[in-house]
Amino acid sequence: MSESSQTDAGLLLKVTARENETEEMQKGKIVLTVQDDTATETRTVELNQDAATIEYGSYKIAFAEEKVSLPYMGGKGNVSFTCQREKMINGKSEGFESCSLDGISYKATRKNDATYSIEKSAGIGVYMLKYVVPEAATIHEVSNTFYFLDMKEEKIASFDIILAANPNGDLSDRYTVLRLVESLFDILIVKGSMASHSLLP
Repeated sequence: MSESSQTDAGLLLKVTARENETEEMQKGKIVLTVQDDTATETRTVELNQDAATIEYGSYKIAFAEEKVSLPYMGGKGNVSFTCQREKMINGKSEGFESCSLDGISYKATRKNDATYSIEKSAGIGVYMLKYVVPEAATIHEVSNTFYFLDMKEEKIASFDIILAANPNGDLSDRYTVLRLVESLFDILIVKGSMASHSLLP
């Protein structure tokens, strides 16, 4: 960047500086010595450079696995995942950096009474999704999906838990009706800080 400044003595200065990419205002000064035939005068010109404009863009969440398959007896387990967000300095992307889940929404289907919880690991942006899935109740395969959503309610990432069909399960048509009802009522949406919240009912 460059900026022109005129001193009290009418001297025009043009100062050129590198772009400030920090979150703090940069300060400096120039000491001028003006000399003519009769006198020598020293003046100090203070310089200020505004802090960089830092903004954050889209999120990136990556699960260690995209899905897991369980036998019809059900089970429990966990999967690690990381959260990052794009950092913009003065309108230019500086890549993605690790961040917390604060402000991100999540949505989970809870067929077969599956439950979830999230735990924060030691590092920034590192988490563990824990799940518990009871035994399958029907002869149909069941898929439970956990989603992360951005501020526009658009999907960032998802993790599927596929529960095998129970050969000794419910054979009636009641299951088909229940699935239709579940499609309307089995979505749990929670917003806010994700640091250590639990999805247990």
